[in-house]
Amino acid sequence: MKQLLRVGLILLVLLLLLQPISFPITKATTSFVRTEANATDSPVIGQRIIPWRFAVYDEPNLRTPVRGTFAPQTVDIVQQQDDGWALIRTWRGNFWVYVRDNLRFLNQSVTLFEQIGGRPIGTMQSQLVRILNQDGNWAQISTWLGPRWINLQGTSVPDSQIPKQPPVIPPTTGQTGTHFMAWRFITYLEPDFRAMKQDFYDPQMVDILQQREDGWAEITTWRGNRWIYTNANRRFIEREVALHETARGPAVATLSPQVVRVLDQDGDWFLVSTWLGSRWVFLGQGVAPGTRQIAITFDDGPHPIHTARLLDALAARDVPATFYVLGSQVNAHPELAVRIVREGHEIANHSFSHPLLTRLSAAGIRTELARTRDAIFQATGVTSTTFRPPYGAQNATVRNVAAEFGYPIVLWSVDTRDWESRNVNAILSHFVDRNGNIRIRDRDIILMHDIHPATIDAAIRAVDLLLAAGFTFVTVQDLLGPQFGGTVHNRG
Repeated sequence: MKQLLRVGLILLVLLLLLQPISFPITKATTSFVRTEANATDSPVIGQRIIPWRFAVYDEPNLRTPVRGTFAPQTVDIVQQQDDGWALIRTWRGNFWVYVRDNLRFLNQSVTLFEQIGGRPIGTMQSQLVRILNQDGNWAQISTWLGPRWINLQGTSVPDSQIPKQPPVIPPTTGQTGTHFMAWRFITYLEPDFRAMKQDFYDPQMVDILQQREDGWAEITTWRGNRWIYTNANRRFIEREVALHETARGPAVATLSPQVVRVLDQDGDWFLVSTWLGSRWVFLGQGVAPGTRQIAITFDDGPHPIHTARLLDALAARDVPATFYVLGSQVNAHPELAVRIVREGHEIANHSFSHPLLTRLSAAGIRTELARTRDAIFQATGVTSTTFRPPYGAQNATVRNVAAEFGYPIVLWSVDTRDWESRNVNAILSHFVDRNGNIRIRDRDIILMHDIHPATIDAAIRAVDLLLAAGFTFVTVQDLLGPQFGGTVHNRG
């Protein structure tokens, strides 16, 4: 009897040792081995450590059902594709997994946090996200609200602790289906690239109300029905971009805003068909290698005469700018705020009445920022994403309140002091020296004020000089990218 017990114990230990360690799988079915691709005797071509909890699929397609979820581990690769998919061998058969490090597919809704372990600020539905930073189980991801943190292992947060989302406006037509947008996309009020842009969204599944043959589809969003462009092999380039002979190579020319045919993709680089032939463009956030990009910004407007004249000049040159507006001026001239957004510029918060914020209480600062945020949204339907304090004045209270609104504080690196001189030549001296040498440097943020006539004259001449010198103008958000979360200071 003792001998039988001893043999049984040994067999039990052997069975436990043979079981896979930390290899749990959920949502499993019994029909795993169904095709040749799932044959467990496929040759292994390599191994890879996947340091996050990952989902597996029958096909290399994020829209197919999830067949299981595995703990972080080293996997045997049977097949590797250039698009980031790999076929791996598991004890239940072969499955597809998405292994690109900087992208992650979230197969369930997650809670968003301002910072690691901080207070929850909202939720995000299942979608493909870009990883910006990682700290243990926490990952900072790119969202349309800006960088936010999520817990990759899941964090249980009571619904009562999560701020209420804006109400969903009922759709105006019947729902006809869903579509997976596999790239970062823009919504519009009308099915026209020249129509007013509304919001940027990360890749995700969308509910389609109507689909047109020209590629436009009407979808539901939390702000109501909007239009998107769904053709996978075509992309709308909304601003002038540099053309490159090779991905990550030097710039050779520029391309004006237009719809392009996509021939190939390498990360954020796209091979597109142009009048010069096939060329690469960088469509990611931040600055493409081989280019010199700058942001020109205008404070204290919009002014009914001077801002309108400036917008005319910028439109004629296809140059985007960033306007740090006062809420009081937006309320007085909402049509100019609408035009700023419609013509592809960035609109941002510069307080409501231009006070010295360092002399206000936290409550007073909140009022200034909230009134301007609301004025911008009511006029344009757009939520401002950055903030510049009047006079550049800030202290801990200003920074803390700005953080409550999710605002990075953006100052400048070049101060033209146009408010002081009110003289075209004096303003231009900050752009070019007496010998005609350009003073502006790559990634500069230029401060001007669109409330003075001399500023508009100088700005137009400066833009022409910088375009001729090979600079590319972008908005502050495009220049700084999604990783930005601090303050840009003067360079002296």
